[in-house]
Amino acid sequence: MSMTYDLEYLKNLGFKDPSKFKYNGKTWSAWYHANFDKYLIQNKTDGTKSTTIATWINNIYHGQAPQPIYTTKDETAVQTTLTYNDYKSCIINEKLNETFLNSLEIESFYEVYQTHPNISTFDFSSCNERFHLNNMYGKRHILFFDTGESFYGKYKFNTQSGWLNIKGTKNLGAFFRAKKASRTLILSEGLKDGINANIAFPTADILVTDSKNIPFKFKEHNVEPKQYQKIILAVDRDVTADEQLNLLYYLNANFYKKVYPIDWKRVPTTFGNDGFSLLSFGAKASDSQITDLTDWLKSLNFTLAKYQKSGLSTLKKIITPNSFYEFYIEKRVEELNNLFEKAVTTNNINAIRRVLKTKNLLGADIEKETEFLIRYEGRAENEQIINLNQNGRLSDFSTEIINSINSNQRTLLNAPTGTGKSYLVKKIFPTKYKNIVTISPLRMVTDEMSEDSIFKNVQTIEDLNAPYISITTDVFQNLSKKFVELFKRRIEQSEITIFDEQHIYKESENFREKVVRVYEYLLYKHKGKTLFMSGTPVIPQDIELNIITAKVPESAKKVIEYSKNGFEDEKEMIEHIKNELKDGSVMLYCNSKIKVNEVNSLLIKNKINSFSMTSIETKENNNLIKDKKIKFGNYVYISTTKATTGITIPNLKGIYQYGTIFTPNTFIQLLGRLRNGGFFFYIRPKFESRREHFIKNQAIGIVKGFQKLKVVKLSNSFKEESFQKWLKNNFYLPFHQKGVEGFLNHFKEAIQVIEAKGLGQLTTEKNDFVFRGIGVINIEEVLDSVDSINFKKYIDGIMIDWINQNRVEMLNNIYNLSFKIKEVVYQKAITKMELITPIEKEQKKEKRKETNSQSKEFYKELRGKFQGCLAISTLKKNFSLGELSRLNEMDFDLEEIKKIKHPYDKVILLKSKLIDMDTILKIARDIIKRDGFCLLKDLDDELQKVYIVNGRTKTVYLKFLLDIFRDELSNSSEIEYINRKWIGKKKATNILVLK
Repeated sequence: MSMTYDLEYLKNLGFKDPSKFKYNGKTWSAWYHANFDKYLIQNKTDGTKSTTIATWINNIYHGQAPQPIYTTKDETAVQTTLTYNDYKSCIINEKLNETFLNSLEIESFYEVYQTHPNISTFDFSSCNERFHLNNMYGKRHILFFDTGESFYGKYKFNTQSGWLNIKGTKNLGAFFRAKKASRTLILSEGLKDGINANIAFPTADILVTDSKNIPFKFKEHNVEPKQYQKIILAVDRDVTADEQLNLLYYLNANFYKKVYPIDWKRVPTTFGNDGFSLLSFGAKASDSQITDLTDWLKSLNFTLAKYQKSGLSTLKKIITPNSFYEFYIEKRVEELNNLFEKAVTTNNINAIRRVLKTKNLLGADIEKETEFLIRYEGRAENEQIINLNQNGRLSDFSTEIINSINSNQRTLLNAPTGTGKSYLVKKIFPTKYKNIVTISPLRMVTDEMSEDSIFKNVQTIEDLNAPYISITTDVFQNLSKKFVELFKRRIEQSEITIFDEQHIYKESENFREKVVRVYEYLLYKHKGKTLFMSGTPVIPQDIELNIITAKVPESAKKVIEYSKNGFEDEKEMIEHIKNELKDGSVMLYCNSKIKVNEVNSLLIKNKINSFSMTSIETKENNNLIKDKKIKFGNYVYISTTKATTGITIPNLKGIYQYGTIFTPNTFIQLLGRLRNGGFFFYIRPKFESRREHFIKNQAIGIVKGFQKLKVVKLSNSFKEESFQKWLKNNFYLPFHQKGVEGFLNHFKEAIQVIEAKGLGQLTTEKNDFVFRGIGVINIEEVLDSVDSINFKKYIDGIMIDWINQNRVEMLNNIYNLSFKIKEVVYQKAITKMELITPIEKEQKKEKRKETNSQSKEFYKELRGKFQGCLAISTLKKNFSLGELSRLNEMDFDLEEIKKIKHPYDKVILLKSKLIDMDTILKIARDIIKRDGFCLLKDLDDELQKVYIVNGRTKTVYLKFLLDIFRDELSNSSEIEYINRKWIGKKKATNILVLK
C-alpha cells in the first residue's frame, strides 16, 4: 500500500515520528499531541461528521488525506510559565454572564455565585498578547484556589469549557471553612460540587479533590479529622467502593469510623422521581439518572433560603447507616492476607510479623499468622520420635535416649514438662557418665538439680572440682571470665554438658545477655558433647542438631480447665483462693514486680498465707527470706516469670494469671506447673498496656554521654553541672521525673539493654546505676540488633494476648504437651480487675492527682507563654512532655514566631531551638569524614531522625541550618560554608567542608 501523506505535514500536526503508525485491526496508534483530537473536532469540514483519530489516519493510509486542518504556532512565540502575579494580572472583576451561570444548572445559586470569592473572569486574549501564549482565546470564567502566594504549579487551560482547570488544583483540591466551627466535613470530588456544597451547606466544612484518582489531602489543607463528628463522602454515583477507599488514602485509619458515603439507593433515579434506585452501592448509573451531588441538589427544588436552613439535615438522610470503617478494614485485611501468602512462600519472617502487627491494630483475626510464627520457631526437619508409655516417663527410654546422644555432638531433647527430664539427668545419667556439667539460666532449677543428688551447686571456683556440678549461666559467665584457663579445662573434662530450659535464651535477649552468651558458646563453639533440654524449645536453623522429641499419649494427658474473667469481683476471687488453700496450694502470676507487691499486700490484708518470688527478692507473708529458698505448703505463690519454668510446687491445684504473659512459650511453661491438671483463670488487669519500643538510639546516646562525662555511679554524677547540661541538651525528662529515680524510670528499657550488654549494672534496690562501659569503642555494633529483638518480643506479646482472649485451645495442636487445655465457658464478668488494697489504691490515686495537678499548672503556664502564637493542642501533638518543659524554660522572641503564617513552620522553628549545636557539628563532621563534604540537605535528613517533625517539605531544617552556617558560624575555624561548588560533574549547593 502506498502512503500519500507528507511526514512534515503530520509532524506539524503534533505527531512524533508518524512513520511508526501501527494498525492492530481495530485502532491506529502513534505518539501524538493530546490536543490534536480537540482540534480535529473543532475544525471539521462543514456538513461533515466529526471524525476520530483512528478514522483520520485510516483515510491517510488509503490515499484520502484531508486538507490541513491545524496550523502550527507562530515560531516567534515563546511558551511561558505564568507566575502567580502574572496570572492575577489577567483576572477581570466583572459580573458573570448568563452563559456561565447556565453552566451551573442551579438557578437558586446564581446570586451567590456572582459574588463568590473563588470565581472570576480571566482574559485569555490579553494573556496571549502579553505572554505569547497563542492557544488560549477570549474571556473565560475560571475557578481558582490559591493561598495568596502561589497556585502550586504550571497552568493548562481547557478552552472547551467555562469551567477551566488550573494544573496544580488537581494536586491540591480546595478547602472551604464554615463561618463558625463545624462538626461536619463534606468530602467532594470535583470543584463544581465543592462550590455547590459550600453554598448549600453553609454550616459544614468542605474539602475538595479534583479527580477520583487523587486522594483528599487533609494535611496540606490543615484539616483535622478529629474535630468532626461526621465526615460525609459525597462523591459521584459511578465512583466504586474501591475508588472511594483510594480517595481516603491519606486519612488516618482511626477516623474511618467517622466517614459515611452517600447511599445511592436512597437517591431518586431521575429528576422529579420520588422512587429509589435499585442500583447496588457504587454501580455505574445511566445518563438519565442523578449521578452527582449537583444533580441531587437540583432535584430537591428547594429555595436557597431553605437550603441554608435544612440542606445539611437533608444530605444526612441519604448517607449509608454504617460508616466506611468496616469496608476499610475488609480491604486492608485482604491486602495483608495477600502479603502474608507471599511472605510464607519466601519464608520472610519479618514481613509476617509486620502483617500480624497491622492486622492486630485493625482488630482482625491473626490466627494463621500466630500459628505460623509459633510453629516456625519449633519446627524440626528431622527428628527422632519417642512415644512414651502411659506413665509418660522418659526414664523408660533412657537407653535409647543415651545412645542417640552418644552418636551426636549436639542433641536437643524436646520433652514436655512433667516427663522427668530432671530425674533422667539426676538419677540415670550419673550411671553412664563419670563427669557432668548441668547449666541453667534459673537459680531455682540449679537448686533443685543439686537437692537430694550427687550434683554440687557451684558458687565459687573451688566447687568446680566436683565431678557432677550444677551451675547458673550467671556464675558460669563470671567464673569463665575470671579464671579463663582453669574454667576451660574443667568444661573440657565433662563427658556431657547439659543446658536446661533452652527456650529461655530467646526471652533473655536484650535483658539477660549472660544467658545468651553461655547458650551461644555451647551451641557454636564448645567442642564437647552437649545436650539442650526444653519442653518448648526454640530450634536453631543455622546449625545441625540431633533432635529427640518425646510424646505423651493423648490418653495420659491431664486436663487443665482454662477460663477467662471467672469472677464478678475481687471479693469472689479472694473467697475462691481461701477455699482452694484448704487442701493444697495455688499460684498467682503477675507480669510486673509492682503487681506482685500489690497482690501480696491484698492477700495479707485478707489473712491469706503468701510466698512471693521476684528477681529482686523472695518473701514469706511479706517477710524477706535471705537465702531465697522456696518453702512448700498451703501458700499462694505469687511470682513473675521467675516461677514459670523449672519449678515443681507440690499439690498445686490451680493458677490465676493476672496480666498478660510475655511469650507463648512462657505461657506453656506456666501451664506446665500444673503437673496433675487443675484450673487456670485468666484475669485482665484494669491498667495494662503493650507498646512497641524503639530504644537503640536512646541507649547509644546514654552510653556515649556516660563515657564523655566519665560516669561511674549515676547518683554521684547526676547533680554535677556538666551532667545536667548534657541531660538538658540531649534528652527530654518530664517535669515530674527530674531525679535519679525519675531518670532510671523514664529510660527503663534503655538501661536494661545497657545492663544486658554488660556495660553497667543496676543496684539491688534498682535505685542507682553503676556504669562499666567507659572503655568500649564499638557501641553502635554492640547495640546493633536492639530494636529488631524488641520488635520480635512485641510481636510475641501480641500473639499471647490474642491467644489468651480468643483461641487458647489451638496450642494443643502446636506444642508438644503433657497436658490438654480445655477452654471452659465460665465468664462471669467482662470488667477488668485491680487487685490492690484500698490504702495502696488511694496512694496511687493521690500520686496521679498530684501529677495531673502539676500537668494542669504546667499547661496553664505554657498556654500563657504561647498565647496568640500556637494552640496547646498543636504543641502537644508535635512535642514530647520533656521538649515542652525545655521550651517553657527558654527565652525567645515570640513575635518572630507570630509572623510565620503556617503552624507547621512555627513548629519547625521551635524544634530548631531545641537542637544542640554540638549535635549539629558532630553530625556534620561525621558526614564530611565519610564523603569528604557535607550537603546541608543530608545534614537535614540526619537531624530529622533525631528531632522528628512533620513538615511541609522534605528539608524542614534547611533554612535554620543556612542561618547558622552562613551567619553564626561564618568565622568558625573548623567548618566552612560554600554556596556553590562543582562535585565531580555536578554543581552542588549549600555545602560544608573542613577548612
